[in-house]
Amino acid sequence: DTIDKPLFFARKFDPTIDETILDWLDEKISRRDLSNSAFYLQNIYHINDDENNLNKLLKLIDSYARTILIDYQEHRRNCFRNDTIQLEQIHSIFQSSLYQGYSLQYKYNDGEQIEILIRLNSFTTINSQQVKRFEIGQGLDSKEIVFIDRSRTFMEPKLVKVLIEWESMTDNDTSLVINSPSGAVLQRVKLLPSIEPLIIDVVFPVVSSPEMIGIWQMSIIKENHENFLASLNFVVLLSDEDQTLHIRYLTILKKFWSISNMCTTNINSSLCNNLSNQTQIITSSDCFQQRWSYFFYDMKSDW
Repeated sequence: DTIDKPLFFARKFDPTIDETILDWLDEKISRRDLSNSAFYLQNIYHINDDENNLNKLLKLIDSYARTILIDYQEHRRNCFRNDTIQLEQIHSIFQSSLYQGYSLQYKYNDGEQIEILIRLNSFTTINSQQVKRFEIGQGLDSKEIVFIDRSRTFMEPKLVKVLIEWESMTDNDTSLVINSPSGAVLQRVKLLPSIEPLIIDVVFPVVSSPEMIGIWQMSIIKENHENFLASLNFVVLLSDEDQTLHIRYLTILKKFWSISNMCTTNINSSLCNNLSNQTQIITSSDCFQQRWSYFFYDMKSDW
């Protein structure tokens, strides 16, 4: 005799693929409008983690985010002695399966918390209906054909991968061109029509040099007319810990990334009443009202 038993299965979750599916299922099951529900947050750092495990890019993003807190902290010091700030969490943010950037959550020693949303300034530009997808990264999920890393910011890369998927392509006069920050061509690859996604390896010099530092451009062009079918930018930095380079890196990051939002969890204090209104930084809002924030109430969490 056989007995019916529940069948469970598990698979790796990728927000760019599965979030839309799960949201659709949630709406069908709950019969509720979830269009204003919380964004999807993918935790990539927590205060309980070893801070030494933060990669170079996240440390730079942290340094960049802290620049906007300086003015705010100076005003706080008029109210609190020995004011300190601690990085609590970093999340990758997704909305409707689209990557939005990073949120960084900080905590002051009086309990007030601040979250900063940092977005990419540069996105893929597709000028032709022939191009369906044009992406770059290092970690590729070969099964789902999606990049695990989406920051387009690479630390001293030796190889990055380019993903191209055609909507319709029959021409043989198309090329992928990679230009360095100075405009020099690093690589030119002939592209052929294909039903399957193309995955192309872009190889960088074995010996890295300061000339590699900066914002690179990658384009799909028509050879005969130099028409741009699609283009995207990405950043290359070195692993060098030199302080001069660190300052240069922050300058580059400020061009490639932008601080687009900031929110706080206000602390009631007679010493620092309406403190945030005294600062010159981006107008802050209540984290509990921001869909991208860790503190935003997700209506699905109590199901």
